Amino acid sequence: MVWRPNIASKADNPTLGEIKEFARQETFFCFLLLAIIIIYENEHGGNLDIFLIKIILAFVIGAVWITLATVIAEKFGTKIGGMVLGLPSTTAISLFFIAWTQSPSVAAEATTIIPIIMGINTLFILGYVFVSKFNFPLSIIIAIAAWFIPSFFLLWMNFNDLAYSIAGCAIFLIGFYYIMEKKLKITSKEKKSIEYTIPQLGFRALLSGGIITTAVLMAKIGGPMVGGVFTTFPAAFLSTIIITHLKYGREFAAAMMKMSMISAATTIVIYAMIIRYSYLHFEIITGTVIALVITFFAGFIIYKIISKKIK
Repeated sequence: MVWRPNIASKADNPTLGEIKEFARQETFFCFLLLAIIIIYENEHGGNLDIFLIKIILAFVIGAVWITLATVIAEKFGTKIGGMVLGLPSTTAISLFFIAWTQSPSVAAEATTIIPIIMGINTLFILGYVFVSKFNFPLSIIIAIAAWFIPSFFLLWMNFNDLAYSIAGCAIFLIGFYYIMEKKLKITSKEKKSIEYTIPQLGFRALLSGGIITTAVLMAKIGGPMVGGVFTTFPAAFLSTIIITHLKYGREFAAAMMKMSMISAATTIVIYAMIIRYSYLHFEIITGTVIALVITFFAGFIIYKIISKKIK
């Protein structure tokens, strides 16, 4: 779908309402496309290229979600923007397609490693925060390495213990909060006064959608080990860091990542645990909707609680 500004607005400066409408249209388009795919699949015996559909949905949803999150951060501050970014998007896509193309039980089993991987994501962000003070491109390389090495090690070990996974996530998150909040004193940033242009938003969408699509492709062609690692790659964090750092600098990007990590480590883990149950007791779409509704409601409650405790 193509975004078009309302006649009443300036052609090159879409309003927040128009941006929200764009996101709503794209989300509706994704669900409509998914419904058409499922109907066609049922009627024609599974002749569609499921991976191609996954690539398309990953690009569209990733592009819209991350672009919207950065716009919200600019309009309302890094706390709200970070909270939105941390909500499940690419994780929901991945688990849905695992359930669809393999089985719901396989998708439920895949949730075991998600909490500990979310914990490892804190190393990704800390790698960026520490090194970006000296060199931004190098900080991206260090961040990816800080995430990739322990993630690869876990998969090599065939890690499969939910209790240790959740405990590990909690330990990583507590350490992350202490370093970011108490030691580095990364504080939340207020809204920015900015007029948006269509090329500017288009660049964000292409960058974020492109990074997420690359991660999905690597998960497909990299073999079982590399593929397993890239399935959980923090593509949303990477694209948001690039967008916000280049636009506003390290402080704004770090502030958004602090809230995003806390949001993701709670809401995505909640989502994964609900999927672990719902996919075994409901149809895939029903289970996904149940998990999303509960997680988004929980995310709202979590935001209300932690936004008062985070500087």
